[in-house]
Amino acid sequence: SQACRRCLAQPARRRRQLGAQARQQRLQLAPERFLHAYGRGADASALAVSDIQAYRAAHFTPANLVVSGSGLSQERLQSLLSLHLPRMPAAAGPAPALPPFAFQGGEVRVRDRADGQTCLAVGLPVGAGVAPLVAAEVLAASLSQSLRVKGVCASARVLSHPSGSIFAVTVRGNVEQASSAIRAALGELARAKDQGDFSLARRTLQLQSSLLLERREDTSALLAAHQMQTTPAQLLGHGAVTDQEVRALAASMLRSAPAYAVRGTTAGAPSLAAIQALLK
Repeated sequence: SQACRRCLAQPARRRRQLGAQARQQRLQLAPERFLHAYGRGADASALAVSDIQAYRAAHFTPANLVVSGSGLSQERLQSLLSLHLPRMPAAAGPAPALPPFAFQGGEVRVRDRADGQTCLAVGLPVGAGVAPLVAAEVLAASLSQSLRVKGVCASARVLSHPSGSIFAVTVRGNVEQASSAIRAALGELARAKDQGDFSLARRTLQLQSSLLLERREDTSALLAAHQMQTTPAQLLGHGAVTDQEVRALAASMLRSAPAYAVRGTTAGAPSLAAIQALLK
């Protein structure tokens, strides 16, 4: 009957309505993500298609291209480049310089997951140059080793950038698990400025780097070295970093205003003030 058909169609219509509401919520949250990740939220929300096309035409050109290959011969790589490079439009002149990267602290919360899981991330500025980057990688390796020994599910890594890298600590789980893990991870990081020995982390990174370079698979190191205008060997010189340099970097990061992001179930997650207190 018509009444039965209406009854059967109701869940489908409801699902479509919920899907449309979720998409609208994601669109509303997008400018907030840009604002805290890049500091240009107002500009990003006002971008037109023509703005993006003009950016692509100016910057996505053969002169700006950096190529790194893995698992193929140089002849094969050159044949691929000769096939695809002619398809890229040539720029009328040199690409305009991009504005320098500037770290900014602050907090953003994005409630966009329905599975009850939470991701917490804390970012701290490392500074520009190869020496702070390498010291930060030693610190991240040492922190990860310490957290594994204590059974804390957290990751520490360094996001490299020529204008200034970022030390990031990330945890995932339900909100109680994630909150407990981020407190433990940041507590370990705060104690790192007084730690006496980073030799195990240095040896681990040296071994990993040697194996990767020997297998010629560390394309990320090659690209990072190109950005830093150095060589992969210099970029991966973890053995030359002293304990004092690592401790000094940790102390410098802990004095900075952190960037704090909560994604998923946000209710019950630590506040920015609580995160700042853990770093002291």
